[in-house]
Amino acid sequence: MFQRINVLALQTLTIYATSGTAEIFRAMASSFAQGVARLQHLRLVRVPKSEAADVVNGLDVFLLSFSGLRSFRLHCDDCDLVDVDGIVNHGETLKVLSLVVGGIHRKEADKCFDAVDLQQIATACTALEQLCLNLYEIDTDRLESDVLGSLPGVPPVYNEFEEALSAISSIPKLRILRLTNAPNYRQVYHRSGELMHSFLRSLQRGEQRYAFKARADGVMQYLAEHGSKIQFLAFSPMEHLKKADNPDKHGHSWPDYYYYRGRLTDHKGADIAVARPLANWQEEFPDANVLGEV
Repeated sequence: MFQRINVLALQTLTIYATSGTAEIFRAMASSFAQGVARLQHLRLVRVPKSEAADVVNGLDVFLLSFSGLRSFRLHCDDCDLVDVDGIVNHGETLKVLSLVVGGIHRKEADKCFDAVDLQQIATACTALEQLCLNLYEIDTDRLESDVLGSLPGVPPVYNEFEEALSAISSIPKLRILRLTNAPNYRQVYHRSGELMHSFLRSLQRGEQRYAFKARADGVMQYLAEHGSKIQFLAFSPMEHLKKADNPDKHGHSWPDYYYYRGRLTDHKGADIAVARPLANWQEEFPDANVLGEV
């Protein structure tokens, strides 16, 4: 298959998945078994639903056939999860990881890595600096203030989201985190893709600005309290969605929200991590590779 290409010399590979992609991965895995692969950057996008299962199976074989990736990006609206073993096989070198295998409207837990998977990644991928993924959606019936932490007088019962964040917080060098599916996307759009009038009014009233700021504060505080060195947090989907016409007072246009880590001192003199709105992430974090992916 690769008579004219020395696949062992490839350092960067981008594939827009079509029919035959799985066969390419399996053929490359066979070639890699015959020498030392130099591949450092792998990007796989636009995987068609009809090919998704076979592509992921081929990808799993491919990821185990060599080591040394520095960045790995996978975007698929309807794929099975990649085998964690394939990811941790590159744990010593992997610095950028973007794994989005479910669209923003999905609630299926099997389309998102759970806390156990993420803890395996955190333990193995100690060089990881940037992470982008879709986490299992929080129950939309819960209030924003209840998402992280227990209710007053109620024994703590950690939800999947908290456990996932706890795993993420243990990645020692992680600085940049992008989450691609906030819980209320499903309540925003008509089937035509246009924003609902009621939602447009909530944007005008600043409700979404307050809600996302509260969510960002909660996530940032939770990560910091669990030892994370996170400096940048983004809520930003992969899909090309209808955006709000005008930015809010923080400079954000729905559905993209960006925050950097700030701090406050409480009444006891303790420092608390907070999320500060960031209107132009390109200037402050120009090396944030996971933010430029759509």
